[in-house]
Amino acid sequence: MQIFIKILFSILLFFLPLSFAGTENWSFFIFQSAVTFMFCYMVLSAKHLYFSGVSKIIIFIFSFLIFLGLLQSLNFHNIDDKVSYFPFSLCPFYTLKETVSLFTYLSVFLLVT
Repeated sequence: MQIFIKILFSILLFFLPLSFAGTENWSFFIFQSAVTFMFCYMVLSAKHLYFSGVSKIIIFIFSFLIFLGLLQSLNFHNIDDKVSYFPFSLCPFYTLKETVSLFTYLSVFLLVT
C-alpha cells in the first residue's frame, strides 16, 4: 500500500469508533465512501495486483455474495406470492444496503492484503 492509503486508512480507523461506534448511518457512509475511494485509487494506480490462493477464494466468495445480493434486489416479491425458485428480496432497499456493505468489506480485505 502506498503512504496515502495508509494515512487515510489510519485516520478512518481512529475516526470510526469515535463516531457513535460506527453504528450511525452517516458515520458508516463516511467509512464506505473513503474505503471505496481508496480501493479505486489502489486499482487505478497499481501496475499489477497479486493475490494468493486463499485470497482468490475469498474474493470469489464475496463476489458471488455481491452478485446474489444484486440479483435479489432486482427481483421483488411479496411474501404471499407463489413460491419462486429464483432468489428474491422482500425489501430491496435493505438488500442493496447490505450488498454495498459486502462490497465495502471486500474492499477493506483487498486494501489490507
